[in-house]
Amino acid sequence: MGPVAEQVRSQRKAVSSDAPSRKVEAAMAELVSASLDHHRALRDAASEAKFFTTFGNMFSLYLADKHEADERAAVTTSDPRELPFVKEALASIREGGYTEAFARVACLLARKDDALPLSRLVMRQELAKEYSDLLPSLAPDQWRRVRGEQEIIARYEPEQSIATLPDLLKHPADRERLLMLMERVLADKRIQADKPSAEQMAMLERIREVLHDKSGGARRRMKAV
Repeated sequence: MGPVAEQVRSQRKAVSSDAPSRKVEAAMAELVSASLDHHRALRDAASEAKFFTTFGNMFSLYLADKHEADERAAVTTSDPRELPFVKEALASIREGGYTEAFARVACLLARKDDALPLSRLVMRQELAKEYSDLLPSLAPDQWRRVRGEQEIIARYEPEQSIATLPDLLKHPADRERLLMLMERVLADKRIQADKPSAEQMAMLERIREVLHDKSGGARRRMKAV
């Protein structure tokens, strides 16, 4: 066999890529590779299913107990300030920037116990479009989160929420921007026609004075409606 094998080796020629035997070889290689991948995927899926079957039910019981414990804690807490999300919001009273300051001012100036007619909703949309250059640019979901945090701060620490506004507006340009927005909105005929309440006007004046005192400049005073 030795001489025969040597003769075959010396006269070996490569088969062309389109030869039937080469195509069969490639198909068989793909089949074997796919079979191994299929086996590995089934093995991993079975392992994961076994893991979640064993430990998933135990974890769901833990989550159920934790949820019930949180509900009991919320019910037994007499002071809302002790709630975790309220504590977290109040702890960040001095943190943020122009977006947080704008959201806080909006909460401080919101009408109290007053229904919001459809005409006022339309007016809000018009104002937001007109003064877009002075408004913070934020995605709706992010805005809801910021607005919720600042609403908690304005509700539970109204005095501190006003006093700490300059901490959110460390840059003079940001204070100028917010003051300009407040002045332009107040001078808008649609706002004047809506007749802001005396409480809103008093709050607006306090906010203006705090920001003016911090900026150290004499700005023109807002005219009361």
